[in-house]
Amino acid sequence: ANTQYPSNMDSANTRLSTEQTTLSSVSNLLDSVRSMAIQGINGTLSSSDRAGMATQLSQLRDQLVQLANTTDSNGNALFAGTSTSTTPFVKSASGAVSYTGNDATQMASAGPGLQIPTSDPGSGLFMNIPSGNGTFTASAGSANTGTLVVGANSVTDPAAWSSASASSGGGYVISFGASGSWTAADANGNPVLDTSGSPVGGTYQDGGNITFNGMSITMNGTPAAGDTVGVQSGGTQDVFTTLNNMISALQGSESSTQLTNNLNRQIESLDQVSSAVTGTEVAVGGRINTIT
Repeated sequence: ANTQYPSNMDSANTRLSTEQTTLSSVSNLLDSVRSMAIQGINGTLSSSDRAGMATQLSQLRDQLVQLANTTDSNGNALFAGTSTSTTPFVKSASGAVSYTGNDATQMASAGPGLQIPTSDPGSGLFMNIPSGNGTFTASAGSANTGTLVVGANSVTDPAAWSSASASSGGGYVISFGASGSWTAADANGNPVLDTSGSPVGGTYQDGGNITFNGMSITMNGTPAAGDTVGVQSGGTQDVFTTLNNMISALQGSESSTQLTNNLNRQIESLDQVSSAVTGTEVAVGGRINTIT
């Protein structure tokens, strides 16, 4: 068995080097998508500008599918888990992409008791990506009539967020009244209460943020009475859906406010994918160092 280890390490090094190069290409592609989405938020875009960007994003999506289906020197898929003989990512006529691999990790014996992962399943890299900021998604209501845009949002107090999440039903609805006044209810329709037992609420001002239960949501623009912002935790969104959502938004007839809100949410999802890919790149580099 000892003579097998050098051969295993050579094969693992070749496969991991291919994965590292591929992930670098994926990172560059995601950067291009992000730059284009930020351009799409520019309210001065004409309908032909939007259509052109949608076409470019469609091409980038297809390139991403090709990268996700990369094979090693033996023709085995890099991102299919242990289903290496399958083409892991399949695009339908609608542009939706499904994953046909599994969640397992290819391993190589590099020495007595030493197993080195030689692949990363595409389910974790491209498909099962936490939505929004990684903990929750804050979205402007689809029926909103004001100019409210939901911007950066995050968990600012993890303990308070976790404590409140247990009873919130997994989300909240922030409702606006006249002159920016707001209240909040949990997913069960119950008013959100502060630590003293009083309903949370206040008056939102353009460019301000709304903070309660350990989260903060920055917004700009002016909400109309009846407008809402929904907060939903625990969702996932694959990277191909993120690109398809961008494409659909640019192809549609959304107002500048709706388009900005939509693209803001997709950029958040894109950033989650980029983080996963970058983390995997670092891990692959560490594995290469272990066997060389």
